[in-house]
Amino acid sequence: MKYISGESVELYDIVESNEGGTWVQATVVFIADTKKAAKECQWLLDETPEWAEDSIAIRWNYSQELEDIDDRLLFTDTENDDELRFIRRQS
Repeated sequence: MKYISGESVELYDIVESNEGGTWVQATVVFIADTKKAAKECQWLLDETPEWAEDSIAIRWNYSQELEDIDDRLLFTDTENDDELRFIRRQS
């Protein structure tokens, strides 16, 4: 998947997702195409659920207080390059 700006999506990128007309910051934690996942999302590589194919997962940055990681994840289709806006790469 590439962003509108042309950068390829990489693990731990800081992005924004348009949710109900508001751009909300998140971090890329899973990329199905490249088989990369953050530590908390390794189960996606181990179990390879069919519904996660051709998708990426982002973790909301604003809800750090939530204990359950699943409550902070959003899966988005990699075919649409307009769903996520690139902000910056983690150094």
